[in-house]
Amino acid sequence: MLAKLYQPVEVRPYLFKIATNQWIDQMRRKKYVSHPLEEHLLPDKSLQDELQLIESLDLLMRVLTPLQYVVLILTDAFQFSGKEVAKIVGTTEGAIHTNLSRTREKLRKIRHVNVKEKADIKHLHTNQVMGVLLEGFRKKDPQLIASILDENIVTDITHAGVEIGINETKKNSLKDWESIVQDQHVIGTEYIELWGRPVAIEMERKQDNGFI
Repeated sequence: MLAKLYQPVEVRPYLFKIATNQWIDQMRRKKYVSHPLEEHLLPDKSLQDELQLIESLDLLMRVLTPLQYVVLILTDAFQFSGKEVAKIVGTTEGAIHTNLSRTREKLRKIRHVNVKEKADIKHLHTNQVMGVLLEGFRKKDPQLIASILDENIVTDITHAGVEIGINETKKNSLKDWESIVQDQHVIGTEYIELWGRPVAIEMERKQDNGFI
């Protein structure tokens, strides 16, 4: 349609305005829904950084209005000026700065909130097999872990490769894991639902009792 317009159009703000209005309309029509995160959508860079980003965006979605969220993302992430954001969302530059100021003040008030504590973590029932697995992690015992694995197990190591069969898994990933955890402090484990999937989480309890 740009070729049919008689007045000059700044293409970048114009496209962002379309996307912004579409998203705000969708958010107003339905409640925010958290969708499962598919593994193949994760980039090859640091997984920890990606999970922190997802957690942060989820928090912003829960505490900000759609307009506040859009203004913050456009200014702080896409580095638009207040004037450009005003064109995109269809308001004045002064209104953008006021909105941004209120948004940042709101975020300052909640910056000490522990996102993990606020999240609705669903702990799953541990059956006998899962109990052995978690105990193997806690005891740093690869043989205990291997005792419950099927001989034809396929171990998918994210962004690294695939091991086929229990012998390959014991010889490679379990052996590598053992060499790492022996130098760690106390190992803690949880069996929870994460993004709609059952997940066993292994954490190291540090000397100050904090987990990583």
